[in-house]
Amino acid sequence: MGGLPRRRRAAAPGWLRALLHDLTAPDLIGGVLGRIEVPLPHDRRPTDWERCTAGLETGRWITADMAYRRDALAAAGGFDERFPRAYREDAELAFRVRAAGWQLRHGMRRVRHPVRPEDRWVSVRTQRGNADDALLRRLYGPRWRQLLEVPRGRRTRHTAITALGVLAVACGAVTALTRRPAIRRAAAATCAASTLGWAAGTGSSRSRVSVPGRRRPPSASP
Repeated sequence: MGGLPRRRRAAAPGWLRALLHDLTAPDLIGGVLGRIEVPLPHDRRPTDWERCTAGLETGRWITADMAYRRDALAAAGGFDERFPRAYREDAELAFRVRAAGWQLRHGMRRVRHPVRPEDRWVSVRTQRGNADDALLRRLYGPRWRQLLEVPRGRRTRHTAITALGVLAVACGAVTALTRRPAIRRAAAATCAASTLGWAAGTGSSRSRVSVPGRRRPPSASP
């Protein structure tokens, strides 16, 4: 097998011994994932970016510390270069490896993956990964999340909030342009309701990004 490690990770004590144990997997095992630990601050609440990075701990078949059998990679055709970002490329590869008849499992080795320093706009830049989601939908259809074991995000919520904003603008224009009292009253009421819904949804989404999350208790692991 060959490993696919990323930078900015630190092996836990005994990692090499655990790796050798993981590499003795049966022939039907095409890849073995290490256990990822993301250290978060204990003296304050984690930021949105820190919570995002902590999602690596529960990610499925992420290449932060993944060892693939060479034959499995060859059977799957390797990484798809149409996925240039560290975002969905590992989930897509894992799907093709399993589709080629191999199995994946979790190993015993552990690595610590520190949070990369970033500026305040990192949450905006990570939205570029949505282009990968669009490509996955084109390749695998509307059920791509289930097929690739990718959790459903908040896109449906964001779409609804955007729709409320558009509806508020449209109804505001109708209110301003129409001369029929009944239509004007209905449009004004719809405009007010959709504006409130848009404001509430936008505020909730904004607070989720800007307000720090829960503190994490000190870890007992070395």
